[in-house]
Amino acid sequence: MEVEILVICDNAQNYQNKMVVVGPFCVIYAESCPFTYPAFSLACRLNYNNLDESGEKIIKIDFLNEKGESFIPTIESSTTIPDSIEDSHIVGLVVGFGNVKFDSFGKYSIQVTIGDFYRELPLYVKQKFQP
Repeated sequence: MEVEILVICDNAQNYQNKMVVVGPFCVIYAESCPFTYPAFSLACRLNYNNLDESGEKIIKIDFLNEKGESFIPTIESSTTIPDSIEDSHIVGLVVGFGNVKFDSFGKYSIQVTIGDFYRELPLYVKQKFQP
């Protein structure tokens, strides 16, 4: 399995294995905390080839604060990789988040697990500069 795209962004769409990603970022600026961020997406595009193991793959997404505590319920899904793949099998996943409350400034993370694959994406919440 090759992870071709894994990013936090303003918006993403997946249509007929074509993914559109708008405004990737890893920092959110706010004047004060707590605050609520209106909307963002997690975009993930996976490419399985004929050497990969077929069958069901569990996808798990956790959103953690600085203390390592989950503050959005864990998202779990699955995809099935066919027994026979000629060249590749594309899996596109877009997860939208809305009205997410951040209690403090600091480093947050989105943990993505797909089968044996694990990646942690940092998301920094920083105070907006006041001139």
